[in-house]
Amino acid sequence: MLTELLRRLRQGGVPGAPTAGGVPRDAAAVLAAELSPVFARMADTERAADEIEADGRRRAERIRAEANDRAWALVADARARAAGDQAAAGASRRERADAEIAAVRRAAAAEVSRIEGVADARVAQLVAELVPRILGNGALAHDR
Repeated sequence: MLTELLRRLRQGGVPGAPTAGGVPRDAAAVLAAELSPVFARMADTERAADEIEADGRRRAERIRAEANDRAWALVADARARAAGDQAAAGASRRERADAEIAAVRRAAAAEVSRIEGVADARVAQLVAELVPRILGNGALAHDR
């Protein structure tokens, strides 16, 4: 069978009278006649492949668009959360600052109390020293 097929495909020379090696024929016409059904079947396959490719491209575009929409939704969500996170961070910073201010005020009040205590003690000491001098002499030591 294979030998017969190969014998049919052997070129016999230029078109013209038959020769011993083969039968002269129009090779293009023979090939076209033999390959036309194959190419016809391939045309259907090629059309099917084109349809599959077009469908794949449409699906890829749809997937790409959906992914793009999801990405923008994630960005919008992140921005919304970032605003909330920034507000929470600001509130936290304000709370820490308020606590620090309260601590500084307590420390300042304690220092004021200490200074007032020292001042009261010094004033009392000075008064205790000056009153006897004033009552005893009737004048201050520097007036003399």
